[in-house]
Amino acid sequence: MNNYQGKCLCGAVEIQAQAPGSVGTCHCSVCRRWCGGPMFAVHVDGQPQITGEEAITRYASSEFAERGFCSQCGCNLFYHLKPGQFSAEGEYMLAAGILDLPDDAVFDNEIYTDAQPGWYRFADPASRTRMTEKEFLTSLGIPT
Repeated sequence: MNNYQGKCLCGAVEIQAQAPGSVGTCHCSVCRRWCGGPMFAVHVDGQPQITGEEAITRYASSEFAERGFCSQCGCNLFYHLKPGQFSAEGEYMLAAGILDLPDDAVFDNEIYTDAQPGWYRFADPASRTRMTEKEFLTSLGIPT
């Protein structure tokens, strides 16, 4: 695990987290609408340390998850699987772009590959795990 730091565009929110040196992406329609394309994210180990919580707006995007963004600059910050039946403590996936990631971070997984539109494709799909919506939800124990 590595220690990463990041912040929103205006600096009102700062985040520090432990995470592996890898990045994944989600192609679901909600992430694409939220990010203007796929969401590139880093899955955090444990809970991140967040400074500036008062500047975060949390939007419940499903029964089991919420998305956070800076209410001052609009920067997307995280996808949060809320504590509950699918995650005892809750899990955070931080927007990769807010973190100071090293150049050698690895792009190693994609989810909701069945929702990926035909107008973009990433090179070398054999270099990472790829899951459809059903495969991903099943891996979390969420009924489909």
